[in-house]
Amino acid sequence: MTHRRSLDEILGTAIVGGELQTGTVLKIQALSVEHGVSRSVIRETLRILETLGMVVARQRVGITVLGREHWRLLDPRVIAWRSHADDAQTQLHELMQLRGILEPAAAELAARQGTHEQLAAVVRAAREMTTTYRDRRVAPFAQADLDFHSAIVAAASSSVLAQLADTVLAALLLRYSGSVPVFDEEGERAVALHVRIADALASRDAAVAADLTRTLVDHTRGRVEETAAAPAIARASASAGAGAGAGAAPDDPDPVAAALRVR
Repeated sequence: MTHRRSLDEILGTAIVGGELQTGTVLKIQALSVEHGVSRSVIRETLRILETLGMVVARQRVGITVLGREHWRLLDPRVIAWRSHADDAQTQLHELMQLRGILEPAAAELAARQGTHEQLAAVVRAAREMTTTYRDRRVAPFAQADLDFHSAIVAAASSSVLAQLADTVLAALLLRYSGSVPVFDEEGERAVALHVRIADALASRDAAVAADLTRTLVDHTRGRVEETAAAPAIARASASAGAGAGAGAAPDDPDPVAAALRVR
């Protein structure tokens, strides 16, 4: 099923992609005509973008596009929009750094503070990852992966970490939005790490759970960043050899990322 883009996604993507540059004044009537929607829909969309720090209403000026320093960079919507922009690799690197800080801490807290039921949910998710990996079912495997990390954050029993859960999951989702292979030797290693983390949590071994989580994030970061750099190299090569033939067509949108889209 084709994803129908919302107006805030269309305008948000235009802002992060530079089509609507910093300082651009947005006219409600012009946007209404361009997108074929009512002025009230435009106003509501602009209110959403304003809560994300992407536009601001200024007296005697109008709705003005703001620069990246004002954006709510940890909001899953902004993360999703930026994943297709020119600075996607910068965002990817920074989010993987954030995962490296947050997830080991969450695992340690989960081992110390999680209830039996919460830790059991982590174990169930790890088992589901194993099953769906063996059956080579990509979307269920990706969902089990999200469930695994969500369960760890929940078991950490930290209201602060809980507020960052959507950011962590949006960062994790980037692993499925590119061309990183899922079912290969490195994928098997990642699944095994998930199972070992679940076992450490079930045993309430906080130090081991944190260390294994750190290893998992480092493993994922290496794979994702290496794969993300490849299209840029390919584009540069295609540009250099443009006279010899047409470059490769852009990758199709990933069906897993679409199915698990963060809203």
